Amino acid sequence: MNSPALETCRCRRCGADIEFDPATFIPSHQTARATIGQKITCPCCGLATELTRARTSPAAHAGPTLLYLAAAALIIFGGGIGILGGLILIALGLILAQLQR
Repeated sequence: MNSPALETCRCRRCGADIEFDPATFIPSHQTARATIGQKITCPCCGLATELTRARTSPAAHAGPTLLYLAAAALIIFGGGIGILGGLILIALGLILAQLQR
């Protein structure tokens, strides 16, 4: 008999990985990045935390990648001003990547 596929989320307190059966997941509300579920006790730290199911979208990671490609093109083909513009685009890509986490 096959065992159910488990999902993993991180404890909001200690950062430990928590595995759970998605069939038993009871959603309580949604954020921009995840569906939040019932509160459980973390097996690692023993503190209360909420289970989460990440919302994945292929387009979610396209923004930083496109900025990095544009930065590379500016740096290679843009001369002195292109280097500055490329560094700005790289910084924006890093900020966007952090906001998408």
